[in-house]
Amino acid sequence: MEPGDLVLFPPYVFHHACPMGTEDYGRVVINIKEEYFENKGDDYKHFTDCFKQEDMTKLNIIHLNQEQIDTIVGYTDLLEKSLNEHEQEFGSTVLAESILNIILITINRLANKKKTPTYVDVLPKTITDAFNYINLHLSDSISASSVAENLHLHPVYLNRIFKANTGTSIQQYIIEKRLALAKKL
Repeated sequence: MEPGDLVLFPPYVFHHACPMGTEDYGRVVINIKEEYFENKGDDYKHFTDCFKQEDMTKLNIIHLNQEQIDTIVGYTDLLEKSLNEHEQEFGSTVLAESILNIILITINRLANKKKTPTYVDVLPKTITDAFNYINLHLSDSISASSVAENLHLHPVYLNRIFKANTGTSIQQYIIEKRLALAKKL
């Protein structure tokens, strides 16, 4: 990734930051619960479009120029300030919701105009193959051993490289994915 990349994750997609160098960097994270959009009506129907991905193996990235970065960061600073005022100032909750809506509208407008940057996949093919197999067979009876068997790898080896690249074991990943699926359903 490069400075100015805005990464949009759909609900229930596990991710974590894994800096590749020693350089300092800043990031802003906004986590929006699906419940926020429930019962909002048709005006909010497309607010989550920017988070949808056609290919679950690729990151949904919008590369921002400096003006766009400044705009988004400015809005997120206002959102954070408003959330910290929660119920201390008149209208804090309404203000926070309004700022979040502005952020979502801005991101959706950028997503509609985006030119998808091309990045080399930093994960080894074995890991992306494991992700794909798990996602396709999540409701089946799968285990770390069955994933390894399907990929024609030794289970200990696969689990070691999986954990080194993702920070979690295959079995824990399967459990977390199933819990996320259960929440979604």
